[in-house]
Amino acid sequence: QSGSPPSVVVNVAGELPYAQALKDQGIFLIADIQYVPRIVSSRPDDLTRVGDSAPGFAGVPPLDYEVWEKFTENLAARYRGLVQVWQIANEPDLPAGYWRGTPEQLVEFVRHSATGLRKGDSSIRIAAPGLFASTDYANTLFELGLGKYIDILTVHYTEEQPEKIGNWQK
Repeated sequence: QSGSPPSVVVNVAGELPYAQALKDQGIFLIADIQYVPRIVSSRPDDLTRVGDSAPGFAGVPPLDYEVWEKFTENLAARYRGLVQVWQIANEPDLPAGYWRGTPEQLVEFVRHSATGLRKGDSSIRIAAPGLFASTDYANTLFELGLGKYIDILTVHYTEEQPEKIGNWQK
């Protein structure tokens, strides 16, 4: 029907047995929500790419957070008991990379994602946002309230910039 929101369907039938097999082997599962599907993107026509990022439509907020929360709720419900931690976002502090929205929009994205995920499985923990190097960016996110929505702060470390890890230890 024209004008109605997209349906919220989560088809993970192929992945569920794999996730169950990993859990059965005692492996702790962390799943990632990094990109927004085109059908719910606020910029569905943005096909630009930067480096190895997905098209622009995937790195911006969803158009309708009610639909997004339902999507994330359904996703967490399907993986209930299998995924212990959901990681939201990836390296948003890289300019024009994986996240193309503002820090304010990222905190809102994390808030709505976490709300939906926790509705789907109240036992999960929320990790975010997979920062690459910027403690300044992290400080901005926390000033905007990120800490209210996450249980785990995630940071990426590479041997290419070993001095960066010291910044996180301060």
